[in-house]
Amino acid sequence: MKVHESARPTPAVSDAPSQIEVLLSRFQRPTRTAQPVENPSGALTTKHRADKAGRRSGSVPETAPVDALRLLPDLAAGGLPARVRAAVSAYPYGAPLPPAKGLARELDGGLTPVAKELAALEVSGEIATSRGRRSGYRLRPDELHPQDVAFDRAVREGISSGLYAPGMPLPTGLLGSRHHVSTVCVPRALRLLLAERKVLRRDGTAGPGYYVTTPPGAAPVAAASAAREGRPRG
Repeated sequence: MKVHESARPTPAVSDAPSQIEVLLSRFQRPTRTAQPVENPSGALTTKHRADKAGRRSGSVPETAPVDALRLLPDLAAGGLPARVRAAVSAYPYGAPLPPAKGLARELDGGLTPVAKELAALEVSGEIATSRGRRSGYRLRPDELHPQDVAFDRAVREGISSGLYAPGMPLPTGLLGSRHHVSTVCVPRALRLLLAERKVLRRDGTAGPGYYVTTPPGAAPVAAASAAREGRPRG
């Protein structure tokens, strides 16, 4: 039977939010107003205290401070790096992230490109994967990647013991080989030491690299050694 065009049902218009709206909605933090609430004992506490307890138990997600307005152009243009970073940043620190396949489905992106962006986030120290977890998780800004802990400890112990004196270049290749940190991940392994200014990235006597910071008023070891070698013997 031939159906008249006007008799065909009109496709329903979906009221579902767009992907950009879903991602941006994740940046909203839970409100923390000081509204009184009553506990079983009858004493009054505050909503702020209740929210704090909820975050401790994991029931209230806490998101990282992300400049959503800065990401808007890339999100609107469909830039995959910004979309992946926005999706990852919506999860609390330490919380398991969805696998690459699930994230690719959520972002309407291909599995290989999304996996590549997740790998880039791991190299930069924003997320980590470990053998004890099925998926990656977010790292705090002051948290080392699990693979970098031994590297960081070795550098700190070397500085404290005088093995790596002020002004001395760090043997990052040797340290990386010894502690299983690849060359591309050395900046990630040193990021806390760089933030504490115990180590600096600069062009020094041994060329570009990472050097132990020279305390104010102290001469670098290399310069001091050269000066001693140039002194005439008495």
